[in-house]
Amino acid sequence: MKQPSPAQVKLLEAMSNGATLTISTMYDRSAYLVDGSSRRKVSLATAMAVAERPEVRRKAGGYVLRGGA
Repeated sequence: MKQPSPAQVKLLEAMSNGATLTISTMYDRSAYLVDGSSRRKVSLATAMAVAERPEVRRKAGGYVLRGGA
């Protein structure tokens, strides 16, 4: 797998600190990085690229790093 872009690295770092990546393609095609009660909109393309990485897994609330909560 190729090296992650700087934007992907930022998402992966936030996810390593416990943030969850949520992707919604049903209504507004958006992606958010959720950490506790804060929610930050991120690029859909970047979020989808991060979601496809092998160290990321799908769970009920979105995507998290493997080995995380």
